[in-house]
Amino acid sequence: MCEVLKTLRWVFNRAIAENEIKSTPVDFEIPRRKRKPAIAYDDQEQVALLAAAQAMGPMFVVAVLLGLDGGLRRGEILALKWTDVDLKRGLMTIRHNLVRNKVDLPKGRTEDEVGLTMRLTETLRGFPASGPFVLDNRGSHFREHNIKSWMEALVKRAGLSWRGTHVLRKSCGTRIAEGGGGVAAVASHLRHKDLQTASDYVDRRRGSAGAIHALETSGRRTSEYS
Repeated sequence: MCEVLKTLRWVFNRAIAENEIKSTPVDFEIPRRKRKPAIAYDDQEQVALLAAAQAMGPMFVVAVLLGLDGGLRRGEILALKWTDVDLKRGLMTIRHNLVRNKVDLPKGRTEDEVGLTMRLTETLRGFPASGPFVLDNRGSHFREHNIKSWMEALVKRAGLSWRGTHVLRKSCGTRIAEGGGGVAAVASHLRHKDLQTASDYVDRRRGSAGAIHALETSGRRTSEYS
């Protein structure tokens, strides 16, 4: 709602500047944005989820790691093709996204390269290709309801609370932030165009503590010259 109202305000201001209208036809206030922490699984919960995936089969391990390590959206997981994966370079190119069960361009309409972790690389290397899609369904892709049912089964087996299918991507971003990657690293790996979106993964208290540490360190250096 905040973004829609900001866009509307911009349109009105531009219309006034172009002499299309004399004044804003509607008065409105843009509410203050409320920041919500990213909903993610912690380290122990991720271990439990992977253990459940290993018990259910290799396909489930691939699906979970494409989210946890690759940071892919559920539609991107389902639409990923082997031609998009370069195991020698340790990269995958996100060219497709499944939207309403049809293969489309990724969100943002741009292709981006994403690095592969060592465990994701090894998992994909050991996963047999049975068709054009990494998660292949007899030469085609699975559907969005399939990955939802997979996640429901995985969560139940792992004894975790249900947090949706997007939780894998959320957990990936949180891991990067908690590992010290920072907002830029989160934005790069998750392919966010807006740093504000990526900042939602960063614990503000931890970031503030890091800032204070940096300031104290810098202060000690400058005091040596005073």
